[in-house]
Amino acid sequence: MLKLNMKLKVQQRLALGDGLLVAFLVAVAVVGLVGLNTNNQITETITTKDWKKTVIANDIATLAGENARLNLQMALATSREERVPLQERLGANKTTIDGKVAELEGLLYKEKGKQLLAAMKEKRAPYVKEFAEISAMLERGKREEAAAEVKSDLVPKLD
Repeated sequence: MLKLNMKLKVQQRLALGDGLLVAFLVAVAVVGLVGLNTNNQITETITTKDWKKTVIANDIATLAGENARLNLQMALATSREERVPLQERLGANKTTIDGKVAELEGLLYKEKGKQLLAAMKEKRAPYVKEFAEISAMLERGKREEAAAEVKSDLVPKLD
């Protein structure tokens, strides 16, 4: 075989070299396309799932912060008429948060994310319960106690 290579004419050697060069170029193109496909899949995951999860989590955090502010406003309100719209807004926010938590749960696919959401739900339960207790205190006319409860108990649970 070695002798055969030595007897090749220049034209044949050039054709063989050109053929090998084209084969390497095709191999590089295939490897590049596979890499682009992988990047495309990663980008799609980020834009369709991961980004959406981030937006939902931020919405939940914003609404929870608003609820803490609304509870403080309720505790400072001097009449039931002032508290009713605040309570309605709190209820609407709670319903929205519940929906967003369910939506977020459906988007999670990694175990770590599922564990974090479970921990958040566990910590959220006493916080939500506190809403009802503060509203009940306010309905009984115990404004100072409700304000103290918001400060000492509700706000720390928000964290």
